[in-house]
Amino acid sequence: MVPDEIAYFVISPQGPNEITIHIAYCFNPAALKDPMFDYLFEAANAGVNNFNVQDVYADKMVQRGLRSRFGPRGRYSWQEETLRQFNRWLVTRYRRRWPGTNAGAP
Repeated sequence: MVPDEIAYFVISPQGPNEITIHIAYCFNPAALKDPMFDYLFEAANAGVNNFNVQDVYADKMVQRGLRSRFGPRGRYSWQEETLRQFNRWLVTRYRRRWPGTNAGAP
């Protein structure tokens, strides 16, 4: 989201191996009146599409790997150690503050 634009994606599963993605935008009415709007939108859209193409490819490869009988099952990829560490860090702090536990412990 930027000050004069919101982009959103609606992702709909079509079956176990297929999804449909709809991309839409909401603009501040003043942005639409800018004489450079069409040019700026196309330039921004081209940049975003570059990332989306990479993301879609990565998503497809993840799904392919998940269908493999050789792929280990689990919550995270072997490449996501930082997420594991962060989530363990969060859980430790949540448990300390959870009602009925040692609230206030360091």
